[in-house]
Amino acid sequence: MRSVSVEKGADDLGGMTEGERLILRLLRRWVQCLRQPTGYALAVMEGDLQDALGRRDAEAAMPALMRLTHILWAYARMPMGIHWPCCSQVSGDERNVVAVIAACQASDYLAARDIATAALQVDGIPECLQAATRIAVLFTRNGIFLPYPGRVPQKERPGDAPHRPASLTIN
Repeated sequence: MRSVSVEKGADDLGGMTEGERLILRLLRRWVQCLRQPTGYALAVMEGDLQDALGRRDAEAAMPALMRLTHILWAYARMPMGIHWPCCSQVSGDERNVVAVIAACQASDYLAARDIATAALQVDGIPECLQAATRIAVLFTRNGIFLPYPGRVPQKERPGDAPHRPASLTIN
């Protein structure tokens, strides 16, 4: 099992779009579920998904998110920097996860593969791209567009609770 630690030189959530913050909240909550299996984090995760995607698409997105997180955990080349859900910082690894999904949403699968290759062992890349593509399709269907170079910015969906500026390490 791989360890997960906070990466130095992280950026702030403030400059990210609603879609990017949603992905990070979901990723962080799932890692929290793995570390603290109380059910609370999973319930919050399901609520966030239903608010953003509706019940039917949230049910379709949950397995893809779980699969993506498992792939990151199992096939990481080195420990990945993932923050606690309440943290306002963003690690490079977290940005790369968002970038893979954004590239899949833009149908730039070569770029998505290149980003994934930098972080994952070869065996995990195909499944990573499949899970990221599934998430990207569901986001697109619900009008959630991730920023990607060369794509015209789309209108975002309103509403996100502010994040508390606390940071913990997932080890």
